[in-house]
Amino acid sequence: MRKGIFINFDGIDKSGKGTQIKLLKQKLTDLGYDFIDSSEPTRDSEAGRRIWRILEKKEQAPSAEELQLLYSEDRAHHVRDFIEPAIEQTILVEDRYFFSTLAYGVAFGVDYQLLKNANNGFPIPDLTFYIKISAQEAMRRLQLENGKAEYFEKEEKLQKIKEAYEIVIQDWPNVVIIDGERPPEEIAKDIW
Repeated sequence: MRKGIFINFDGIDKSGKGTQIKLLKQKLTDLGYDFIDSSEPTRDSEAGRRIWRILEKKEQAPSAEELQLLYSEDRAHHVRDFIEPAIEQTILVEDRYFFSTLAYGVAFGVDYQLLKNANNGFPIPDLTFYIKISAQEAMRRLQLENGKAEYFEKEEKLQKIKEAYEIVIQDWPNVVIIDGERPPEEIAKDIW
């Protein structure tokens, strides 16, 4: 029987996942909890490194299906070497997980069942926070941040991804929808 807790944060780009993870980590630290955190895609596998080259526009993007299967390949490595050992012992706070692969894939026409099968057998988080924002808000935040868009950071793409997330998350347990268009401190209180 595992001793740890697996907490996942998901949402479209610029939804505030990173901010909320940082605030949760500070709260856990203040209360004396041990935890570790990670994010996907990783840079620990060849698939993960390739994904990053694509996201940073240093390599031509493959088909939507091939890209999402790269995420699943990277995840298999990450689950085996990091996630499974972590959740045996401590609190794991994960930034993105297979919900992203499903939503991003479905948004661009990849068969949902194919993606589900490719992610079958991976641990299901004890709790997933889906931070919901509009594509317009994501673009506003991107402009405030630095204006440099990665592969998926275009309003029409983000709108498709948001719509796909809202279909995908209905199919999984332990997902809490959080309104991400409020002050970060209010969101953090809801998450806690």
